[in-house]
Amino acid sequence: MRFQNYIIQCFSFSDTAGKLKLHLESYQKDEQKSAKQKHFDWANELYKELEASKIVADKFINQLSIIFQTNAPDYKQQLLDRVTAAQSHFSPILKGFSKKVLAQLEKLKDEKRIKTYLQELAELDALFFKQLQLIQKAQAMVLSANNNTEFSKETIHTSKENEERVTEVGAILSETKKKKTKKEKGLTEKKEKPDTKRISFDLFKSGKSIEEIATERSMVAGTIESHLAYYVSLGLLDVTQFVDEKKLKDIITVANSLDTTLFGPIKNALGEEYTYSDVRFAMSYYANSKK
Repeated sequence: MRFQNYIIQCFSFSDTAGKLKLHLESYQKDEQKSAKQKHFDWANELYKELEASKIVADKFINQLSIIFQTNAPDYKQQLLDRVTAAQSHFSPILKGFSKKVLAQLEKLKDEKRIKTYLQELAELDALFFKQLQLIQKAQAMVLSANNNTEFSKETIHTSKENEERVTEVGAILSETKKKKTKKEKGLTEKKEKPDTKRISFDLFKSGKSIEEIATERSMVAGTIESHLAYYVSLGLLDVTQFVDEKKLKDIITVANSLDTTLFGPIKNALGEEYTYSDVRFAMSYYANSKK
């Protein structure tokens, strides 16, 4: 039953549509007060397109339910055929949504008063990629069940796509437009404050460890961890690079049972085997999963 429910959940667009709707509802200020507001039509069109895909996904879920309920002798093969077809249908659609978000990021990267909005767009891209991962995971799980083999994450071929996505989104967010401001005594170039989190992210992506980055930047390891945890919360870094899956699951379970996101109570409930670093990265991942 858990297997059946999980496969069905993977094809549910309800969470993705709900979060995109919340994003759409955040366009509430006057255009004179918010540079974001003038892009409402773009976001509204994106939401309408996703809603159309959600209708198709809901119909497919009904088909899955019928396959599970009838439990025919060849239901595993039926399930594999339908899930494979659905994956072929939805994957290019979700990648298309991601491309639209990336195009919007690229288009707006040099505008003023738009930094927070760009971060929101990066989160939307992570939202669509998460849905894509779920669908591809469902296909891999059904294939394993059909072949009577053990499911493995290695059968999900999204790591390269994620790497390309992270590189593209990261490159756009790191670009800054050079601005010049006129002073009373001539023209001087305004120096922008470097993004310290981005520097740590780039160093980590280049292959350096947290300890090496801390040494190079004359910072404590905890500061570097907080920088990288930020990118985990955006879905731009894989949390399993910092905390293993068992600990991740345990930390989230305890956080839910205590109904808190505070590191201290979670750490105390788990014991000495779990570090504050484990909790920090797990809760950053949890924050991203709830977006």
